[in-house]
Amino acid sequence: KIDPIVEEYIKLVAVAKKYPAQAVRSADGILSLVERFGHDRMVLACQIAMESCMVGFNELESILVNREDEKYHVQMEGQAP
Repeated sequence: KIDPIVEEYIKLVAVAKKYPAQAVRSADGILSLVERFGHDRMVLACQIAMESCMVGFNELESILVNREDEKYHVQMEGQAP
């Protein structure tokens, strides 16, 4: 099952691609990141990418590899009342 945030991100990437084959490859790549990094990290990374207007597999993978999602999560917890 795909989280709505991940689904929305995949749709944004698909719209940004010039050719349908590119959109399919990007979507497959994005879904493969779920297996590598886990569902929760993926959802947060997609949220960060959308807020930062970063659209694409490489951008999303960069967020996950550099653990930007974990830094964002810690930052948001610090802002909780």
